[in-house]
Amino acid sequence: MDVEEDEGTLQLVCEKGQGKTFVVQRQFTKLCGLAKKTMNDNPDDVKILLDISENTLAKIVQWAEYHHYAPPKVKAPLQSGDISKNLSEVDYKFVMQHKLTHENCKTLLEKCHYLDCKYLEAVCICLIASHFYVGKEIDSIQKKKEELDVKEDLTLETVERLKKEFPFIEKTGVGHLEDLPEKEE
Repeated sequence: MDVEEDEGTLQLVCEKGQGKTFVVQRQFTKLCGLAKKTMNDNPDDVKILLDISENTLAKIVQWAEYHHYAPPKVKAPLQSGDISKNLSEVDYKFVMQHKLTHENCKTLLEKCHYLDCKYLEAVCICLIASHFYVGKEIDSIQKKKEELDVKEDLTLETVERLKKEFPFIEKTGVGHLEDLPEKEE
């Protein structure tokens, strides 16, 4: 039996069993690939030990509960540099409540990747991308270059050098919103 069909709760334990335990609905497995895999491998075990801090897991659980375990996809492509226009109302409130910015969401993004929590990972990526959103007009491009203190344009040679220097970026597929599963109705 697939774990998503089973009613009940799961126990998510921080710091590989040494930290706080969070009780979540089994629907959490729809949002968290690691939890789904763990429960499918061991369907009778309701406790999942995670290598994650209490603070970060609390944010992830709260986000899932805000959405009643059924978040919408992040809009793509971005429409604006204004995150309120790029995120759902619930995601926007979550970001504001936790004072998340492009500068401080790195840990949350990394742990979402670790948990295979694609929807919240997409929220973090959207938050970062919104900060760097340029627009389509030459004036807005020039303004963003000045704001970010960009000295030169990106050349094909630079792109090729970066691909060689960081080959894992293209292979991971991180940040591809089209890879998110469709929301179940």
